[in-house]
Amino acid sequence: MHTKNVRIAAGVLSLAALLVVAVGPTSNAASVPAVAVAQPGPSTSLGTSNSAFTALTAQYIVRFKTERGLNQTVADELRVGTDVTDVWSHAIDGFAATLSTTDLARLRNDPDVASIQRDNVVTAAVDQISPPWGLDRIDQRTLPLNGGYSYTTVGSGVTAYVVDTGINTAHTEFNARIVRSAFVDFTGVPGASASETADIEDCNGHGTHVAATLGGTVYGVAKDVSLVPVKVFQCDGSSNDSDIISGLDFVLSDHAAHPGPAVANLSLGGSLSTSLDTAVANVIADGITVVVAAGNDNVDACNQSPADVTAAITVAASNISDHAASFTNHGSCVDIFAPGVSILSAWIGTSTPATASNVISGTSMAAPHVAGVVARLLELTPAATPAEIWTALDTTATVGVLSVGVGDPNKLLYRLPPIVPSPSFFVTIPSAPRGLVVRPLNESAT
Repeated sequence: MHTKNVRIAAGVLSLAALLVVAVGPTSNAASVPAVAVAQPGPSTSLGTSNSAFTALTAQYIVRFKTERGLNQTVADELRVGTDVTDVWSHAIDGFAATLSTTDLARLRNDPDVASIQRDNVVTAAVDQISPPWGLDRIDQRTLPLNGGYSYTTVGSGVTAYVVDTGINTAHTEFNARIVRSAFVDFTGVPGASASETADIEDCNGHGTHVAATLGGTVYGVAKDVSLVPVKVFQCDGSSNDSDIISGLDFVLSDHAAHPGPAVANLSLGGSLSTSLDTAVANVIADGITVVVAAGNDNVDACNQSPADVTAAITVAASNISDHAASFTNHGSCVDIFAPGVSILSAWIGTSTPATASNVISGTSMAAPHVAGVVARLLELTPAATPAEIWTALDTTATVGVLSVGVGDPNKLLYRLPPIVPSPSFFVTIPSAPRGLVVRPLNESAT
């Protein structure tokens, strides 16, 4: 009987001075890796919110039926000390002011007032020129692609947990936005590669690619999201259920310590596992929206975990021609399609670690497109529940443009719902000799 240890380290990515705490037995007879958890470092600035149409407290625009009524009311309001900031008589007859509830009640009873509305922050859209085609596709309803990615929100103030193969911390895509991290220590595990290291660094590439698609500064959907990589795979891309559950256990403990809007991306999958599914469901119950890859076996996604979890958002892959990818899983457990074929994103590399890139395919690449849109939506509506997030994505998806199989949802991810409604790389090497294998889900490199 072995125990799985949790290692606590000081500093964002520092792994020295480890405190070992046993968290319970496992059923594996082989040596079991430890989970090392990096504590948060210094506070990271998330920048000024770029939320579009965010209401300003007590700031209003009052519009009048006539200019005469406007002039009289402005004079009256100035006499009683109302903070009038702007007065207009050309574009509209009206004024802007900071109003108390008493002021509002008085103005609502003014027969000359046509309307009163909250003043809103309006952010100019940013257009990224020549983005990866996946970004280009999700900000427009139909083909052909227009060569741009337009966005007004960037995921500021939102945490994205990337449960994967780690992350290339030196890459310029992440710009000091890796705020915390955790990893399974595979060093010394039978069958593990000699290149395994006890840190968050990605020795595979998959996790870096996924993280950059979700939240990279160039390749990413949500360009200012705070990233928390959770490394649960060996260098060869193999893992098992217990490692994934350890990662999800960290996600829940970290979210308790750092509450706030959050999304978790799980670009992984394997055989049905009640334990893994339960862990994913518990993450969702904690208020974290979970996005999972549908899988790459061209089979029913309901036969794999965690793609079968009802409350998770299960993502299948489409190609640049709006066809379902040849490899993607399908069926009633799929919720939505997103770009997942020949996706350009960040990678690992010893010669150019800060700028390495790669083009790969898989439902692993589709899922972070969705997770990025979730992060952007949570910036606007941080209190939204996972169910409300899904309703917003579902009701605003682009419908009917895909060539998909019978029983698959003909719904393609769209960049940003305006509101929340009220209520394999399945590796070809032999499986690791440690029980049920769960693998990250990219199909191939091109």
